[in-house]
Amino acid sequence: MTQVNRELAKKRRFSGTRHLLPLLLCSVMAVFFFLSKQTASAVLSALELCLKSVVPSIFPFMVLSRLLVECGGGELFARLFGRLTQRVFGLSGSAATPIFLGALCGFPIGAVVCERLYRSGELSLDELELLIGVVSLPSPAFVINAVGVNMLGDQRKGLALYFLLLGVSLAIGLVVCRSSLRKTNDSPPALRLTPSRKRLSEVTVDAVSSSATALLSVCAYTAFFSTLSKALETALSLPETVSILLKGALEFSGGCYAASGHPYAFSLCALVLGWSGVGVHFQIMSVCPAEVSYKKFYTIIFVRALLCFAFSFVILRFFDI
Repeated sequence: MTQVNRELAKKRRFSGTRHLLPLLLCSVMAVFFFLSKQTASAVLSALELCLKSVVPSIFPFMVLSRLLVECGGGELFARLFGRLTQRVFGLSGSAATPIFLGALCGFPIGAVVCERLYRSGELSLDELELLIGVVSLPSPAFVINAVGVNMLGDQRKGLALYFLLLGVSLAIGLVVCRSSLRKTNDSPPALRLTPSRKRLSEVTVDAVSSSATALLSVCAYTAFFSTLSKALETALSLPETVSILLKGALEFSGGCYAASGHPYAFSLCALVLGWSGVGVHFQIMSVCPAEVSYKKFYTIIFVRALLCFAFSFVILRFFDI
């Protein structure tokens, strides 16, 4: 009898929670409807941001990174840094490619390269799930110039933020990758990186078309979550710090801009950049295969955000920036 009551209680709880998301979505639609003018303005602003910043900063790198992998660039990075990657992270040598390109080009380039290497059998599924969290970083150009110079008014702060993000990501990757792969007894796959047998013209066509499709998803997520954060901010009248955290949780560029006028601007920007925003998370998911689990990804991202926030105070305490 007790077991039957437990099952009935479980069903009631499920029945109550399964309607929560539709109700929440209806509430968001109502906000968009009653704030239609502000919503339209926010969409236009987000699309302008995409055209002026997102597209120029990532589209060439998306195409070139795909070409690089298809033409054997992964083999070059694996030969140069593969042994270091294997010894330090416990990953296959081919993991050096997304680590390097993710740090240099920013998201979603690292995830795009991880997906290409997984499809070709050069990364295992475990390695893919771990790496997408480690290599998904904002680009140095955005952090140093957009955040440091334009928002915080000091290039040194941008440099400090970028190297803080990079250092924390690599440190987390070192700990998580080695411990996770040791638990699963998953040895790195043998290096099988070879240049594509397709002609260069075919590879170029594939790289440009697939990058254009991925870029469209990136811009769509940026526009939607920027608009959502603006609508919620207008509707809820939140305190300044809470509003910054909400914006940063949804879309990182707007969160950094909002944080730039706060007394703790540097630390809040470190937190927002470490988390990177739900919009970026969906961008990364859009380029990954369906079989990927994101538990490890969110563990890495969440810990990175907290550590970046904590270490930002250490930087401010000991360095004059």
